[in-house]
Amino acid sequence: MTVFKYYNVQLLAIDTESHAEVGVEGYKGMFQELAARLQSAKEGKALERVSGDLRNDFHFAPFKIEVKKDYVQGMFIKYDKVEKVSNLYTDEDEFKGGRGSTSKRYDFWFLFDFKSHTLAIQSKGGLPSVNPLTKTLSEIFIPVSQELFPDYQISIHEMTSAQSLDKVFNADRYRRVRVDVTFSNSADLDDALLGEAGLLEQDLKDKSVHSVEHIEKPAAGGFMSGLSKIAKPMLIIAARFGNADVNYQTDGKWSHYHMKDHPVREEVVPLPKESHDNFMARVLQSIGVARQKTQVSSQVLDQLHNTFPLPESEGGEK
Repeated sequence: MTVFKYYNVQLLAIDTESHAEVGVEGYKGMFQELAARLQSAKEGKALERVSGDLRNDFHFAPFKIEVKKDYVQGMFIKYDKVEKVSNLYTDEDEFKGGRGSTSKRYDFWFLFDFKSHTLAIQSKGGLPSVNPLTKTLSEIFIPVSQELFPDYQISIHEMTSAQSLDKVFNADRYRRVRVDVTFSNSADLDDALLGEAGLLEQDLKDKSVHSVEHIEKPAAGGFMSGLSKIAKPMLIIAARFGNADVNYQTDGKWSHYHMKDHPVREEVVPLPKESHDNFMARVLQSIGVARQKTQVSSQVLDQLHNTFPLPESEGGEK
C-alpha cells in the first residue's frame, strides 16, 4: 500500500505591494537550485549540506530530485550517522564509520506540483510527525529560497481533511477556540470557499499580514454558545493553510478537536509493470483529489453563507 500525505508549501512576499508571487517558474527554480546543491553534496559525500535535523541524531534530506516540466519528483531519506560500533563486553571498536555510514535509513517518494505548490510525501513507517517534518523541510528549503528570493518567506502546512470540521461547526457549546492561519497565494481559495472566508484571506494578503493567531474563550467556568463570525472563516482557511484546536460539547459530552489529527491521505496503488514515471504522474493527479478534501462540507458552507450572505452582485439571489 502506497499512501501519501500533502503539504502546502508557499513562498510569501514580505511586502505584497512591491513584490508579486513567484509563480510556477519561481518554485521550479527553487527545486532546480536544490537539485544542483544536492548533486554537489553527494559528490562531496556531504549530504548534511542539504539536510534538516531531527531528534535522536537523525537527519532528513532529499536524495533524488528530477525536475520535470510541471512538477518535480524524487526521494527524501531519513538517516542517522554511525561513527563507530563498539563491543558491549570488551568496549573495543569493531567498526569505524566513514562518510555516508548509517545504521538506519528510510526512503520516501515525493512529488511537488509547481502550479498548486503542493508537496506529496509518501506516508509510511519512519516518516516524522507533522511538526518535526515541517521544521526539517523548512531547514532544507530556506537556504535555497533566501538566496533566490530574499524578499520572501517560506511557509509549510500539512493539509487537513475539512470534513473533520463538521463536528466542530455542529457542536452545542465551546470552551476554547484557537486558530492559526497563514494567508495563501491569490488563486488558492477555490470557488466553494469564496464569500467571507475568501474576503478575509484576501484582506490578510493585501495588508502583508503573513499569519494570524486567533483565540476565543469565555469567562472562567463559562462557555460560548457558538462560533464567532471571526472563527468560522478562519477555521475554513486553516484546513489548507493552518491549524486549529477547539474544545466543544455535543449532547452533553465535551471533546477536544485537534486539526493536525486529521491529515489528508490518499492511496496511489502501483499498477502491474508500471514505470516509476507513470506512477509518479498518478501521484500528481492525486494532489487535485487531496486539495478537494480540504474543502468543507456543503452544510458548513451553508452556515458560513448564512452568517455572511453574499451581495447580489457576488452571487446572491436577486
